[in-house]
Amino acid sequence: MGLMKDIMNKMELLAKKLNDNSWMPNTRTYNMLLMVCRRRVHCGGKEAEKIVEEMLYQCQRYIDDADARDGLRLVENQDLSDLCENSVLPNVKSYNNIINAWCHTETEDAPERAEFILKALLLRRSKHSMEDRDIITSHPLVSTIRPDIVTFNLVLNAWAKSCQLQSGERAERLLNFMTNHASGENKFIPINHMKVSMNDLDIEPDVISYNSTMNAWSKCGHENAVYRAENVLNRLIDEYKKTGKVVPNSISFSTPMQAWSKTCDPDCGERAEALFNKLVELYQETGDESLKPTQSCYASLVAAYCNQAIITSQMQPFEKAIDALDRLQNEGDHKPKTSYYNMLLSVPSKMNGDESIKFNIAIKAKSILFEMQSESDGRFIPRPDISSFNNVIRGFQNYEDERRKREALFSVLDTFNMLCEYSSCEPNYQTYIQLLKAIQLCLEDDTRDRAILCEEIFRKCCESGLLTNAVLKIVENTLPRQSIQRIEACKTSSGPGPLTVYNLPPEWSDNRRVGQNQRRNR
Repeated sequence: MGLMKDIMNKMELLAKKLNDNSWMPNTRTYNMLLMVCRRRVHCGGKEAEKIVEEMLYQCQRYIDDADARDGLRLVENQDLSDLCENSVLPNVKSYNNIINAWCHTETEDAPERAEFILKALLLRRSKHSMEDRDIITSHPLVSTIRPDIVTFNLVLNAWAKSCQLQSGERAERLLNFMTNHASGENKFIPINHMKVSMNDLDIEPDVISYNSTMNAWSKCGHENAVYRAENVLNRLIDEYKKTGKVVPNSISFSTPMQAWSKTCDPDCGERAEALFNKLVELYQETGDESLKPTQSCYASLVAAYCNQAIITSQMQPFEKAIDALDRLQNEGDHKPKTSYYNMLLSVPSKMNGDESIKFNIAIKAKSILFEMQSESDGRFIPRPDISSFNNVIRGFQNYEDERRKREALFSVLDTFNMLCEYSSCEPNYQTYIQLLKAIQLCLEDDTRDRAILCEEIFRKCCESGLLTNAVLKIVENTLPRQSIQRIEACKTSSGPGPLTVYNLPPEWSDNRRVGQNQRRNR
């Protein structure tokens, strides 16, 4: 933003030097500056308003103080487009940029402010309706600016991005106002207070309006949010079948599907698949490419069935998640990503029910990992990344049955050896943390074997330069005192104090990943 302001200052200097006002910044210049404000997540809304205040100050000479109701005084043969091109005069794009800046501002009052600005553009100006000190909404020029569909959609998006508990309700209230479905206390603003009717504005909700409302419901955390999002989708489909004006797209379906993947409903997978099948049916009926299922739709279906497997502790939803990936292979234009397979591989580590089913799913996850690593027979399977291996290792933790503990340990060590032989990725510090945890949990009663294995894993960790304080903590709780004393003998600084990566040889931790999560383990 600072660079753009410098350019505008140079434009003013050049205009004065050449005595040519065509070099002066105009409305379009300021609107480009306003667009940058959306990147200022902490103060973008306020900065955008300051810029528009400056624009309003510069256009003051066009305001007729004698008759504020007319709002704008134009000379003969002059119109608003001339003023915007040859001077500085806020227009609807300027106000849309303010609202967009508030959309991206991470403050609690951001959506309220965005909605307030929209109302100011809709309401008749009154000395008693708004505070005079709020120049953005009370200036006489506001009466000449009419909102467009972009203005409404940006406010809907502001509520969606806010993730507030009330955001779904507030977004749908605005959608109802746009579709003339509002009634009673749900009215957005009183119709008789508007400076112009919705019919005169010629604004009807488009697919973005409906999608933004569904997104607001999906993110708001309301107990019935996913059902309300699906109701909005059904409204959109009904409107499409009746009038054909607003055509849903794949996002209209993937949004509530994503919402189902994050609920605690034991039927979330089936509900997401019902939406997916409805999308496929509509696409086959219409042939509209915007209704063709995208990767996001398939990913949401996989996530929903993975979530159902975790909630119900059943094998069937897990197998249906695998089937969803097969559908993407066979029906979709896009190929599955490693992240989609990682959703499958992470399921057993999140399950808390029947441990026999959990163990069977963990074994199945390991076999999927083996397929990902191996060359497939003409079938595209993405290569695993380090998260794939770590998820499988994590899935073999926390078993009560002694036989399963032993089998889980063998599977963990086999997965680690598979990783060490795999050329496309290497262990990271999380690998060693999960590996040590698995050994600790699987060999709770066998202190001798546990100490031998943990000492060997610790040695590999240090040789790889991936030692962290989290690894040290597990090792201190697992190894016998004699082994700990050997590690303490390697300290680079004398004197008392706990073992940390800072008082041990630096080459033991040189390669650990630097990042926020890593700092917590250092």
